[in-house]
Amino acid sequence: MAKKTHEEYVKELEYKKPTIIPIEEYKGAQIKSKHQCLICNYIWDVKPTLLLSKPNKCTMCGIKN
Repeated sequence: MAKKTHEEYVKELEYKKPTIIPIEEYKGAQIKSKHQCLICNYIWDVKPTLLLSKPNKCTMCGIKN
């Protein structure tokens, strides 16, 4: 399976978690990068694979996306 591009990741994230945006370039599913919650503006490091799977949410405001 080919590595996802940054654009592909952003599109998938917009669909699955519309209130969370990446603020660093996507470098791979297992490589942590900074993301921001559009509700509370909290910024945290998270692996993209974890963010896209299951009921992950903003760790500060607790909003499930």
